[in-house]
Amino acid sequence: MYIKTDIPKPGDNAGRGLKAKSMITLIDVDDIQSFPPRDSKGVLLDGAIVLKPGKYGFKIYATQETIATSSPSEGEADNEGFVPELKFSHPGNHQTIREFKANMVGKNLIAILDYCNGGRKDLFGSPCEPMRMQVAYSGDKDKNTNEITLKQAVKGNDIAIYEGSIPYAEPLAVVQAGATTIALQGEGEYQLTGHSAAATIASVTGATHGMMFTLLGAPSGTAPSVAASSKFILKDGAAWTGSAGSQITFQAIKSGAADFVFVEKSRA
Repeated sequence: MYIKTDIPKPGDNAGRGLKAKSMITLIDVDDIQSFPPRDSKGVLLDGAIVLKPGKYGFKIYATQETIATSSPSEGEADNEGFVPELKFSHPGNHQTIREFKANMVGKNLIAILDYCNGGRKDLFGSPCEPMRMQVAYSGDKDKNTNEITLKQAVKGNDIAIYEGSIPYAEPLAVVQAGATTIALQGEGEYQLTGHSAAATIASVTGATHGMMFTLLGAPSGTAPSVAASSKFILKDGAAWTGSAGSQITFQAIKSGAADFVFVEKSRA
Protein backbone atom coordinates (compact mmCIF):
# COMPACT_ATOMS: atom_id res chain seq x y z
CA MET A 1 0.00 0.00 0.00
CA TYR A 2 1.02 3.62 -0.46
CA ILE A 3 2.88 5.09 2.52
CA LYS A 4 2.76 8.87 2.74
CA THR A 5 6.24 10.23 2.24
CA ASP A 6 7.93 13.55 1.53
CA ILE A 7 8.30 14.42 -2.15
CA PRO A 8 11.56 16.37 -2.53
CA LYS A 9 12.67 18.39 -5.53
CA PRO A 10 13.85 15.97 -8.24
CA GLY A 11 17.35 16.51 -9.62
CA ASP A 12 18.69 16.95 -13.15
CA ASN A 13 16.30 19.79 -14.08
CA ALA A 14 13.37 17.39 -14.16
CA GLY A 15 11.04 20.20 -15.20
CA ARG A 16 12.62 20.53 -18.62
CA GLY A 17 10.59 19.58 -21.67
CA LEU A 18 9.65 16.01 -22.58
CA LYS A 19 12.42 14.02 -24.30
CA ALA A 20 10.47 11.08 -25.71
CA LYS A 21 11.71 8.77 -28.44
CA SER A 22 10.07 9.25 -31.82
CA MET A 23 8.78 5.66 -32.20
CA ILE A 24 5.60 5.09 -30.18
CA THR A 25 4.38 1.54 -29.55
CA LEU A 26 0.71 0.67 -29.98
CA ILE A 27 -1.03 -2.55 -28.93
CA ASP A 28 -4.55 -3.57 -29.92
CA VAL A 29 -6.45 -4.52 -26.76
CA ASP A 30 -8.08 -7.42 -28.66
CA ASP A 31 -4.61 -8.96 -29.07
CA ILE A 32 -3.84 -9.11 -25.32
CA GLN A 33 -3.85 -12.47 -23.57
CA SER A 34 -2.90 -11.17 -20.12
CA PHE A 35 -2.17 -7.73 -18.72
CA PRO A 36 -0.20 -7.11 -15.51
CA PRO A 37 -1.91 -5.50 -12.52
CA ARG A 38 -0.63 -2.34 -10.89
CA ASP A 39 1.36 -2.79 -7.70
CA SER A 40 0.00 -1.73 -4.32
CA LYS A 41 0.99 1.92 -4.89
CA GLY A 42 -1.10 2.16 -8.04
CA VAL A 43 1.39 3.23 -10.73
CA LEU A 44 4.00 0.54 -11.54
CA LEU A 45 2.75 -2.43 -13.58
CA ASP A 46 3.78 -5.65 -11.87
CA GLY A 47 4.86 -7.88 -14.76
CA ALA A 48 4.83 -7.97 -18.54
CA ILE A 49 2.12 -7.83 -21.21
CA VAL A 50 1.47 -11.18 -22.87
CA LEU A 51 -0.15 -11.22 -26.31
CA LYS A 52 -2.14 -13.98 -27.97
CA PRO A 53 -0.20 -16.36 -30.24
CA GLY A 54 0.71 -14.67 -33.51
CA LYS A 55 -0.15 -11.18 -32.25
CA TYR A 56 2.30 -8.34 -31.69
CA GLY A 57 2.72 -4.67 -30.95
CA PHE A 58 3.78 -2.21 -33.65
CA LYS A 59 5.40 1.22 -33.83
CA ILE A 60 4.34 4.51 -35.36
CA TYR A 61 6.70 7.39 -36.04
CA ALA A 62 5.99 10.71 -34.30
CA THR A 63 7.72 14.00 -35.03
CA GLN A 64 9.66 14.21 -31.78
CA GLU A 65 8.99 17.83 -30.87
CA THR A 66 5.23 17.34 -31.31
CA ILE A 67 4.87 14.58 -28.69
CA ALA A 68 2.76 15.88 -25.81
CA THR A 69 1.20 14.07 -22.86
CA SER A 70 -1.33 15.05 -20.24
CA SER A 71 -3.35 13.37 -17.51
CA PRO A 72 -5.81 15.72 -15.83
CA SER A 73 -7.96 14.54 -12.97
CA GLU A 74 -11.66 15.25 -13.21
CA GLY A 75 -14.99 14.37 -11.65
CA GLU A 76 -16.94 15.40 -8.61
CA ALA A 77 -16.68 14.04 -5.09
CA ASP A 78 -16.75 10.22 -4.96
CA ASN A 79 -16.19 9.77 -8.73
CA GLU A 80 -12.82 11.39 -9.40
CA GLY A 81 -10.26 9.89 -11.77
CA PHE A 82 -7.71 10.57 -14.49
CA VAL A 83 -8.06 10.91 -18.26
CA PRO A 84 -4.60 10.39 -19.82
CA GLU A 85 -3.95 11.73 -23.32
CA LEU A 86 -1.10 11.39 -25.82
CA LYS A 87 -0.77 13.68 -28.87
CA PHE A 88 1.72 13.71 -31.72
CA SER A 89 2.13 14.49 -35.42
CA HIS A 90 3.01 12.04 -38.17
CA PRO A 91 4.39 13.67 -41.35
CA GLY A 92 2.78 13.11 -44.72
CA ASN A 93 -0.32 11.24 -45.80
CA HIS A 94 1.19 8.20 -47.53
CA GLN A 95 -0.61 4.91 -48.09
CA THR A 96 0.72 3.25 -44.92
CA ILE A 97 -0.60 5.94 -42.58
CA ARG A 98 -3.93 6.07 -44.45
CA GLU A 99 -4.37 2.33 -44.04
CA PHE A 100 -3.44 2.63 -40.36
CA LYS A 101 -6.11 5.28 -39.85
CA ALA A 102 -8.75 3.36 -41.77
CA ASN A 103 -8.21 0.20 -39.73
CA MET A 104 -7.39 1.53 -36.24
CA VAL A 105 -9.97 4.29 -35.75
CA GLY A 106 -12.58 2.86 -33.40
CA LYS A 107 -10.15 0.31 -31.92
CA ASN A 108 -9.29 0.02 -28.23
CA LEU A 109 -5.57 0.65 -27.90
CA ILE A 110 -2.69 0.81 -25.45
CA ALA A 111 0.26 3.15 -26.09
CA ILE A 112 3.79 2.88 -24.71
CA LEU A 113 6.14 5.86 -24.73
CA ASP A 114 9.89 5.38 -24.35
CA TYR A 115 12.35 8.10 -23.29
CA CYS A 116 15.75 9.18 -24.57
CA ASN A 117 17.35 8.99 -21.13
CA GLY A 118 16.65 5.26 -20.89
CA GLY A 119 14.21 5.73 -18.01
CA ARG A 120 11.09 3.74 -17.37
CA LYS A 121 8.47 3.65 -20.09
CA ASP A 122 5.08 5.33 -19.71
CA LEU A 123 2.03 3.24 -20.57
CA PHE A 124 -1.30 4.79 -21.51
CA GLY A 125 -4.53 2.83 -21.16
CA SER A 126 -5.40 -0.73 -20.18
CA PRO A 127 -7.84 -3.40 -21.39
CA CYS A 128 -10.54 -1.96 -19.12
CA GLU A 129 -9.57 1.69 -19.69
CA PRO A 130 -8.42 1.74 -23.34
CA MET A 131 -7.18 4.61 -25.42
CA ARG A 132 -9.23 5.68 -28.45
CA MET A 133 -7.75 7.45 -31.44
CA GLN A 134 -8.79 10.61 -33.22
CA VAL A 135 -6.98 11.82 -36.35
CA ALA A 136 -7.01 15.20 -38.09
CA TYR A 137 -5.24 15.39 -41.44
CA SER A 138 -4.35 18.72 -43.03
CA GLY A 139 -2.34 19.56 -46.12
CA ASP A 140 -1.49 22.91 -47.69
CA LYS A 141 1.54 24.79 -49.04
CA ASP A 142 3.10 24.92 -45.56
CA LYS A 143 2.46 21.46 -44.16
CA ASN A 144 1.24 17.95 -44.89
CA THR A 145 0.63 16.09 -41.65
CA ASN A 146 -1.63 13.94 -39.52
CA GLU A 147 -2.35 15.11 -35.99
CA ILE A 148 -3.05 12.03 -33.86
CA THR A 149 -4.67 12.09 -30.43
CA LEU A 150 -4.99 9.06 -28.17
CA LYS A 151 -7.29 9.67 -25.23
CA GLN A 152 -8.43 7.29 -22.52
CA ALA A 153 -12.02 6.34 -23.26
CA VAL A 154 -13.16 6.34 -19.64
CA LYS A 155 -12.08 8.12 -16.50
CA GLY A 156 -9.83 5.92 -14.41
CA ASN A 157 -6.17 5.38 -13.59
CA ASP A 158 -3.28 7.76 -14.20
CA ILE A 159 -0.46 7.02 -16.68
CA ALA A 160 1.28 3.78 -15.65
CA ILE A 161 4.99 2.94 -15.52
CA TYR A 162 5.94 -0.16 -17.53
CA GLU A 163 9.15 -2.12 -17.05
CA GLY A 164 8.27 -5.21 -19.07
CA SER A 165 9.52 -6.07 -22.53
CA ILE A 166 7.35 -5.22 -25.53
CA PRO A 167 6.19 -8.05 -27.81
CA TYR A 168 6.92 -7.13 -31.44
CA ALA A 169 6.54 -9.16 -34.62
CA GLU A 170 10.16 -10.30 -34.53
CA PRO A 171 12.17 -11.25 -31.43
CA LEU A 172 15.36 -9.32 -30.72
CA ALA A 173 17.44 -12.47 -31.21
CA VAL A 174 17.15 -16.24 -31.62
CA VAL A 175 19.01 -18.33 -29.03
CA GLN A 176 20.96 -21.23 -30.54
CA ALA A 177 19.63 -24.71 -29.83
CA GLY A 178 21.27 -26.25 -26.80
CA ALA A 179 22.68 -22.93 -25.55
CA THR A 180 23.05 -22.54 -21.79
CA THR A 181 23.86 -18.80 -21.90
CA ILE A 182 21.63 -15.94 -23.07
CA ALA A 183 23.67 -13.21 -24.77
CA LEU A 184 21.59 -10.06 -24.34
CA GLN A 185 21.57 -7.42 -27.05
CA GLY A 186 19.18 -5.09 -25.23
CA GLU A 187 15.68 -5.13 -23.79
CA GLY A 188 13.20 -7.28 -25.69
CA GLU A 189 12.21 -10.84 -26.51
CA TYR A 190 14.59 -13.75 -27.13
CA GLN A 191 13.33 -16.78 -29.01
CA LEU A 192 14.54 -20.06 -27.54
CA THR A 193 15.20 -23.02 -29.84
CA GLY A 194 14.52 -26.66 -29.03
CA HIS A 195 17.30 -29.25 -29.17
CA SER A 196 17.66 -33.02 -29.31
CA ALA A 197 18.52 -33.02 -25.60
CA ALA A 198 17.33 -30.88 -22.70
CA ALA A 199 19.41 -27.77 -21.96
CA THR A 200 19.33 -25.74 -18.75
CA ILE A 201 19.99 -22.01 -19.12
CA ALA A 202 22.50 -21.14 -16.42
CA SER A 203 23.90 -17.70 -17.24
CA VAL A 204 23.28 -14.38 -18.98
CA THR A 205 25.78 -11.95 -20.54
CA GLY A 206 25.40 -8.35 -21.68
CA ALA A 207 23.06 -7.27 -18.87
CA THR A 208 22.73 -3.77 -17.45
CA HIS A 209 21.04 -2.86 -14.19
CA GLY A 210 17.26 -2.78 -14.52
CA MET A 211 17.19 -4.37 -17.99
CA MET A 212 14.05 -6.39 -18.74
CA PHE A 213 14.08 -9.33 -21.15
CA THR A 214 11.67 -12.10 -22.06
CA LEU A 215 12.45 -15.68 -23.08
CA LEU A 216 9.99 -17.21 -25.55
CA GLY A 217 9.43 -20.96 -25.46
CA ALA A 218 10.87 -23.13 -28.23
CA PRO A 219 8.28 -23.94 -30.94
CA SER A 220 9.66 -27.48 -31.46
CA GLY A 221 12.26 -29.93 -30.19
CA THR A 222 13.19 -30.61 -26.57
CA ALA A 223 12.43 -27.44 -24.61
CA PRO A 224 15.18 -25.70 -22.62
CA SER A 225 14.51 -24.73 -19.01
CA VAL A 226 15.50 -22.29 -16.28
CA ALA A 227 15.97 -23.55 -12.71
CA ALA A 228 16.06 -21.50 -9.52
CA SER A 229 19.65 -20.71 -8.56
CA SER A 230 21.88 -18.00 -7.17
CA LYS A 231 21.60 -16.33 -10.60
CA PHE A 232 17.91 -16.87 -11.38
CA ILE A 233 15.39 -15.87 -8.72
CA LEU A 234 12.15 -17.61 -9.67
CA LYS A 235 8.75 -17.08 -8.07
CA ASP A 236 8.24 -19.72 -5.34
CA GLY A 237 11.44 -21.34 -6.62
CA ALA A 238 9.45 -23.03 -9.40
CA ALA A 239 11.48 -24.03 -12.47
CA TRP A 240 10.30 -22.81 -15.88
CA THR A 241 10.23 -24.97 -18.98
CA GLY A 242 10.38 -23.16 -22.31
CA SER A 243 7.78 -25.15 -24.18
CA ALA A 244 5.89 -23.79 -27.21
CA GLY A 245 3.72 -20.81 -26.35
CA SER A 246 5.27 -20.19 -22.93
CA GLN A 247 7.32 -17.18 -21.88
CA ILE A 248 9.07 -15.74 -18.84
CA THR A 249 10.25 -12.18 -18.16
CA PHE A 250 13.26 -11.29 -16.01
CA GLN A 251 14.73 -8.08 -14.65
CA ALA A 252 18.50 -7.82 -14.26
CA ILE A 253 19.62 -6.54 -10.86
CA LYS A 254 23.25 -5.66 -10.29
CA SER A 255 24.55 -7.57 -7.26
CA GLY A 256 28.26 -6.75 -7.40
CA ALA A 257 30.92 -4.93 -9.38
CA ALA A 258 30.25 -7.11 -12.43
CA ASP A 259 27.64 -9.56 -11.14
CA PHE A 260 23.90 -9.73 -11.74
CA VAL A 261 20.94 -11.71 -10.55
CA PHE A 262 17.87 -12.17 -12.74
CA VAL A 263 14.52 -11.82 -11.00
CA GLU A 264 11.36 -13.28 -12.49
CA LYS A 265 8.71 -10.62 -13.14
CA SER A 266 6.06 -12.74 -14.85
CA ARG A 267 5.49 -15.97 -16.77
CA ALA A 268 2.85 -17.42 -19.03
